[in-house]
Amino acid sequence: MKRLFEFIIKNNTTIIEAFRLLDTLAVKHSNLYSTLFIVDQFDQMIGTFDFTDFRRAIIKRNIALNNSIKEVMNKEYRFIYEGQKLTQKNYRDFARFKYLPVLDTHKKIINFFTIPVVASPKPNKVVIMAGGKGERLLPLTKDTPKPLLPIGEKSILEILISSLAHKGYQDIYISINYLADKIIEKIGDGRRFDVNIHYIEEKQRLGTAGSLKLIHDSLDEPIVVMNGDILTSVNFDDVINYHNSYQSYATMCVKTQATYIPYGVIGIDNSNRIVTIQEKPEHQYFINAGIYVLNPHCLDFIPENGYFDMTMLFDRLIKEKLKLNAYIIHDYWIDIGRFSDYEKAKIDFLEHNSDIFNSTVLAINEVLQVI
Repeated sequence: MKRLFEFIIKNNTTIIEAFRLLDTLAVKHSNLYSTLFIVDQFDQMIGTFDFTDFRRAIIKRNIALNNSIKEVMNKEYRFIYEGQKLTQKNYRDFARFKYLPVLDTHKKIINFFTIPVVASPKPNKVVIMAGGKGERLLPLTKDTPKPLLPIGEKSILEILISSLAHKGYQDIYISINYLADKIIEKIGDGRRFDVNIHYIEEKQRLGTAGSLKLIHDSLDEPIVVMNGDILTSVNFDDVINYHNSYQSYATMCVKTQATYIPYGVIGIDNSNRIVTIQEKPEHQYFINAGIYVLNPHCLDFIPENGYFDMTMLFDRLIKEKLKLNAYIIHDYWIDIGRFSDYEKAKIDFLEHNSDIFNSTVLAINEVLQVI
């Protein structure tokens, strides 16, 4: 349940303070709500701020993080007044904004809603790697491929495909090997998702990159590749735009992972003298999130008919000194590799319904009814 005051900040808040609040809200609300509303000294709304604004501030504009949020906030926000109807005519103007604040006659915020998004068709093809055995989830995966394990009423793979379809990605390739027939039987040709499903059938296990060599269709745009055992609310449009704007050869999505050591860590020198003491330190790392954007020429570096993982491809691209970038995910993301992960994903889905994965959205008339 969202509480309005959590999302409102004053215009004298610093950029770094706003970012930390966004990060806290992302964890608390599983990234369902990721925008702050900025008000002036009279509590009147004057702008919004989200992770995209933060990236733009530090990468594009090189603004100091202790500066005021006023310097980087989005002033081109849209809103409606209390009691105002959202019509079909003005819906298109609102649709490119993720959140719609509701203001009273004094321009003070009294509520906000997530705006339904109608995505235009995307030219990028998406490849979902669904050929693994899922051995860490045995016996659940003895007769069921891991991507078909249920999360609520849908399987992991159905949620992924529904999410991609909602975002406008219409050509989806599924790489299959283990219990391949069950995936084909369950998913079909994609008509029920309003997408085109193509199957890449691995005769032998080819790894998380090897099966890309079996795509024989012409590729003119960067392709999105993702593991078939992850659930995420990441905005793939943002990832592709990031990839293109930095003219990357390949982009890997990464997620921050903290490693906590529950003991005092002692540093000693060659003479066994104690030189440092760290009490229960926590180390931050970036981990591979299993989502990639690749230029078509990346496939030239994948060998024919052999096992080849995505990390092996990136190692090869690094040796070739090609431009590779990391896209840091601040959105909901979970890798369903262990029993604890699977249970957490089911709980997240139950608590937040399918909104957490962006696989369904409110219809326009439902927003009108709520307002």
